[in-house]
Amino acid sequence: MSLAKKFVLWVVLVATLISGSFGAFNYYSEKRRLLDQLERSADRASARLLNVLPQALYDFAIAQAKKALEAEMANPDFAALAITDKDNKVVAVKTRDSSWTPVDSSELPGEPANISKAIAYGEGSAAEQLGTLFVYLDDRFVNEQIRRTLGTSILHAVILDILFIVLVGILVRLLVSRPVRSISSMISAIAGGDLTQEVPEELLQK
Repeated sequence: MSLAKKFVLWVVLVATLISGSFGAFNYYSEKRRLLDQLERSADRASARLLNVLPQALYDFAIAQAKKALEAEMANPDFAALAITDKDNKVVAVKTRDSSWTPVDSSELPGEPANISKAIAYGEGSAAEQLGTLFVYLDDRFVNEQIRRTLGTSILHAVILDILFIVLVGILVRLLVSRPVRSISSMISAIAGGDLTQEVPEELLQK
């Protein structure tokens, strides 16, 4: 392998390592950001529900409680929302069917909830425990975004490598290959007996 080709190869390897490092950093940063965003979204939904559910459960307005759950299920990151009473009996459950549409259920999901919050009516020591709110998250949409981020990072790395290959190839051709061919041609002419050859001034300066 020629010196020029080795040089191009090393430059491409370095460029690949640099772009790969930046790509990995962007991937993990985006993953952490999306997961944090999911957690914050769940916390905000829990806070909104806890503003509505205490009064609904105290008044035995189960339809109102279900309506509140259904409204929050507009967020596709929620796999299920559930309410149990103070005796841990199911009051209302909103889960998903196979097409990810919110549906009513009479049972809690089988997996553990990501968030559980006590539902209390009143404040301080006089607060009455009415039940528990359960929030079940699903990260499928977050993972889809993460995969897209990874694909974009890989594409950027490939494009960067191609640009480096083209750029370095042009530079090597202009700064190395052409002067070397000129010198080789001159040496061959001198070896053939042509002593009138002159070394160009730009080559002497290099």
